Amino acid sequence: KDPTGVFAAKPEAGLIPKSTFSLVTLRFRPNKAKWFSHKLKCVLNHSEASALTLTMEGDGCHPKCELGNGGDLYMQPTCVGVVSVHEYTFTNVSRIPCTYRWEIPENLKTVLSVEPQSGRVRGNNEVVSTWRFCPQFEKLYKLKVPLIVSSDDEIVNDGDKPLPGNTSSRSLLRIFGQGTTGGVGFDPPMVDL
Repeated sequence: KDPTGVFAAKPEAGLIPKSTFSLVTLRFRPNKAKWFSHKLKCVLNHSEASALTLTMEGDGCHPKCELGNGGDLYMQPTCVGVVSVHEYTFTNVSRIPCTYRWEIPENLKTVLSVEPQSGRVRGNNEVVSTWRFCPQFEKLYKLKVPLIVSSDDEIVNDGDKPLPGNTSSRSLLRIFGQGTTGGVGFDPPMVDL
């Protein structure tokens, strides 16, 4: 048994009848972002002479995503009340799967929306989000939307207590857009034919 609790085996002990086998599940649950190693001793028939040693190793990582284009998204100038659509990519640069969610502030929900707003991304993979910008006023918009990335231990949680420490990260996406009014002008304004 690992005294740190990082590595575990289930079941820890048992009986294997003649001419059968037993499956043992090994779990790695790091409590820090570092390299872990532990030697697991498996004793058969209560005989130290037949003991097997299994070296278990694992690398604990923090979830981390990198925003594309330096964290900036530029929406094209758009007429007030009209929707502009733009795709934006971010990358999970950690080796572990993560969950993410865009937290659009309540006061910006009439101006901005994103699909998907949350989801899961595997290690070293990208997510393409579709952003919709609908300006309400004729002005220059400079908006900030947080991206919250968390470790994906909800999907492997087996009833144990949550891990200590902060397992989430926060990045800010800066969105620039402009609300304009449309119109066509003629010069000269009138022409006699």
